Amino acid sequence: MDKQELRQDPIRERILSSLSYVENNKKALSMIVASFMLVIIVSGYYSTTSKALAAETSIKLGKAMNNSIAGNADVANLAFSEIMNSNSNSGAANSLVSMIEYHLKEGNELAVDSLLNIDISVKDDYLQSKLLSIRGDRAFDRMEYEEALNYYKLAGKLDTTMDDALKLKEISVYIEMDSNDKAMKMLIEMLENNALSFDIKNRCNSYLSMLKNKA
Repeated sequence: MDKQELRQDPIRERILSSLSYVENNKKALSMIVASFMLVIIVSGYYSTTSKALAAETSIKLGKAMNNSIAGNADVANLAFSEIMNSNSNSGAANSLVSMIEYHLKEGNELAVDSLLNIDISVKDDYLQSKLLSIRGDRAFDRMEYEEALNYYKLAGKLDTTMDDALKLKEISVYIEMDSNDKAMKMLIEMLENNALSFDIKNRCNSYLSMLKNKA
């Protein structure tokens, strides 16, 4: 095969063309490779940093919760505040709920409302359900009954483990609204559930007895 035939070989032509392109675009290709390597390095760094942050936050959160259980509220709340200001979404959400629950027990309603207005992303369904339930309670206290119902229903959709307790809250709202038929219907449906817990069943029966006496 002579040089003329080689030049006319399509496969050979492609190879030569590719080599020529690489030769003429060394600088551009080097930049592309460098950029690609930088992306890999940065991604690895953030992945490692995120894991380290999650582990550190988990330890801090555990210590804060232990202090809260032990009655060291000031120490616990300081730690919760620090975690809320960190870059850990999960830790911040858990800390927010813990602080709200503490202030609810203490009767610090202004503190509860202030905490509920903090913009923290809560991705965990259980935590989000708890927050919606608390918002429902606050609306109920303000006699904003329709709003309270909406919060309770949304909370029930997010976490089914709280469903029975949230239904009782809905029933209490209907009773306050004098929608006794709705409350009675919900109570009867709940009592048909054989898996209903003893505590919830007792409360259902108490509500049912109260409504029957009203009638």
